Amino acid sequence: MTAKLLRLASVLEILTALVLVIAPSAVAWLILGDGALGTGIALGRIAGVALLSLGVACYPRSLTIGNLDQAVLGMLTYNTLIAIYLIYLGLRGGAGGVALWPVATIHAVLALLFAQAWFKGRFLGSLQS
Repeated sequence: MTAKLLRLASVLEILTALVLVIAPSAVAWLILGDGALGTGIALGRIAGVALLSLGVACYPRSLTIGNLDQAVLGMLTYNTLIAIYLIYLGLRGGAGGVALWPVATIHAVLALLFAQAWFKGRFLGSLQS
């Protein structure tokens, strides 16, 4: 029962996340009764990426993947997508806060470190099996 509930909740979060990333103003209108403009759209997409990462981290997997692996996968998803989105915002000229590039860089570095941890764990795990 718990696995089915987790699967359902994860799928709902992932679907909501995808809609938030694609059309954050529509989600704001449906839930809050008013659309989002400007930075609200960017923040809606960032929230969508966070929900997507939560769904990925919480989706039940086989017993061969441990809790730590799921957490690493969730953080890998989050940091990769946030780094890409922040870099996109910076390059297209729509964002220019003083912390944009340092924050994008931190997320990119964390994404690389989590990717290394994920692939190292998956590779070593397959060798031990």
